[in-house]
Amino acid sequence: VLMAVLAVRAVPPVVVGDETFTGLAAATERLRQDDPALVHGPGPRNFLPLGMAFSFFCMWSLMAAGQPSGMVRLMSFKDTPSLRRALMLVAGYYLLTYLSLVMIFICARAIFPTQYLKDIGSEGQPDSIMPAMTRHLTRDAPWLGGILLAAPYAAIMSTVAAFLLMISSSLVRDIYQRTINPQASDRTIRIGSYLITALIGIVVCFLALRPPGFLQYIIVFTGAGQGCSFLAPMLMTLYWPRATRQGMIASMLGGFCTVVSLYVLGWLDAAGIRPYAEPEPPPWAVCCGYGVERFDAFAPLYVGGVDPLIWGLLVSFALGIGVSLLTRPDQALVARYFPTGSDND
Repeated sequence: VLMAVLAVRAVPPVVVGDETFTGLAAATERLRQDDPALVHGPGPRNFLPLGMAFSFFCMWSLMAAGQPSGMVRLMSFKDTPSLRRALMLVAGYYLLTYLSLVMIFICARAIFPTQYLKDIGSEGQPDSIMPAMTRHLTRDAPWLGGILLAAPYAAIMSTVAAFLLMISSSLVRDIYQRTINPQASDRTIRIGSYLITALIGIVVCFLALRPPGFLQYIIVFTGAGQGCSFLAPMLMTLYWPRATRQGMIASMLGGFCTVVSLYVLGWLDAAGIRPYAEPEPPPWAVCCGYGVERFDAFAPLYVGGVDPLIWGLLVSFALGIGVSLLTRPDQALVARYFPTGSDND
């Protein structure tokens, strides 16, 4: 919120005829003068069409609940009233946070041309605009800039720590102890957890030496892959007594494979490998996402103009429901977890 206030105040006034624009209105007018497409959907070069905007809504509202790290936090509530209070608080928090982010980046695009980012050594990458904006707004108070930059880095560190713990516990507890060596001692489990955590951290550090051009694609890829794999099985096992083990396995595999397949097809398309020989894509290929301008080689194939997470969710739910209806649930488990639904077929 503080960054948003500083950003709005930092936009130089814009004079149009007899009218002077200041603040966010000045930023909008500067963008309009630079390129009218910047202030109207779908943006320059069809950057954000309606289908992708809908996909983003589903990404941030649904995929977080389907990620293992988020599931653990959701299941840690002591009771339902605590969950309801948390939902209200989080709704207010995200309303302020994302509204502020939108304002910050609108002002940043109006203040900084791409050349400025190149001059400071960031090669004009969009991910570098936040630290560049912080440096610009707090140039007279560098200590404030340090505080503002420390907050997102602290959030990054907590997220990385959560994923490291999740990966190590999954490999050591869920795979090694339950499947390979059920009699493993506490000392063995502890040493294994330390080694796996250190190994994953080292691998990530080496991968970070050559970061991608746009981190957003990796964030969406991991979030969509996890959400499409686990959201449908989680909901069905919690609320549907008819869910079966076979159905949940099919749901997880179907959602994951759908997302990965569309990303692989997108990578092949970026490399020039396509399922048609014509110079121009035929109508069916256009519907499948071929022939669309790509802003990054990591981008997937946007079938129907939407992100792969939409198709992954649909396939995951369809397979989970369909395979569950074709198989039989374990009646002992149904009676244990759904006492009033144990007679359901």
